[in-house]
Amino acid sequence: MEEAIITGVAHDRSEAKITIIGVPDQVGEAATIFQTIADADINIDTIVQNVSRLSDVKTDISFTLPMADGAKALEALEAIKPKVGFDTVLYDDQIGKVSIVGVGMRSHPGVTATFFQALAAENVNLQMISTSEIRISVVVGADEVDRAVRVPTRPSVWTARRRPWSTRGRGAERTRGRQDRPPGTLLAGHPDRPIQRTATGVTS
Repeated sequence: MEEAIITGVAHDRSEAKITIIGVPDQVGEAATIFQTIADADINIDTIVQNVSRLSDVKTDISFTLPMADGAKALEALEAIKPKVGFDTVLYDDQIGKVSIVGVGMRSHPGVTATFFQALAAENVNLQMISTSEIRISVVVGADEVDRAVRVPTRPSVWTARRRPWSTRGRGAERTRGRQDRPPGTLLAGHPDRPIQRTATGVTS
């Protein structure tokens, strides 16, 4: 059987984002920050570090965490501000995370590009990105979550993706020149099995 590229879509509105501005670009500063968060018994998710907007010898570190732990995290970070020497902390709870999942993504180049192009076409701005072999997650504004979660469920998003049918058990001579079935099939795994919405997202 043809392996599905995307098998699930989910979203989460329960997270917030913290950005620490102007962290000295020195060994151990990130470790101090995240040990402080761990000591406060707070789980974190997506992490992004960039050259700081303030100086090229400083960095800005952003991460997501449960919204319910936001106040506790801010208090813990303010306590180590003199020690670490960062400039300020920004907090944003008007975000959401959208993820697409699929084991088939590992063997299909271009899934990330296709997903991001479709999000751009819907005017969805990506604040943070996290990827693995089977998952792509993006953090977007709270008012963009509904648009973002609908994007990967549309078969038209994947129509530009073309590749031969799987040769597994069929012989290459039977697959040469053939193209994928409509992308709705790839998302759902079967042409007669449409994508189903759930309370937390979309699954096949």
